[in-house]
Amino acid sequence: MDLAWDLAGLSLLPEFAFVRAGAQTRGRGQFGRAWVSGQGNLMATVRLPDGAKRLEGLLSPALALVLAEALNRLGVPARIKWPNDILAENLKIGGILIETRGSVILAGIGINIQTAPEPGPAEKYFHIQAGCLQNFGVNLEPFGLWALFLENIRHRLPGLISDPSRVPEQALPFLAFRGEAVV
Repeated sequence: MDLAWDLAGLSLLPEFAFVRAGAQTRGRGQFGRAWVSGQGNLMATVRLPDGAKRLEGLLSPALALVLAEALNRLGVPARIKWPNDILAENLKIGGILIETRGSVILAGIGINIQTAPEPGPAEKYFHIQAGCLQNFGVNLEPFGLWALFLENIRHRLPGLISDPSRVPEQALPFLAFRGEAVV
């Protein structure tokens, strides 16, 4: 994401252009949490269209919806843990980080394809444990999965931007823990 910001600052990252990493050792998640991921997983940052600002607080869920739809087409029972996590059978398989500077909006997307981080002490008791797509029989290369995601983002996001009220309505069937008591 830092490289994407550098490129955007030099006007070298147009809308829907992206940066993809082969491995990530100093990544960040929401609230500045560390996000480390090895070879074989997907870590990418895409510049979103300027019009995405219309979605405001619905931008993360809109992207989560677009990714969950693509994963479901692959046979992964993907769900959204509002607002920015992707789950499959209650395992966190990915997440989205939105950053905005001026008129530029970047979306960092991480999906565990081949490996997932080992749970730390807190994850064993207080957080959702991590999983990966291989747990669900999906063994795509990161670039192949990214191509599918990017196509879905380019195809679906403009419609959601044009009518932000559609995001909660369309995300509803994909919500994790809907109607369940969560402790």
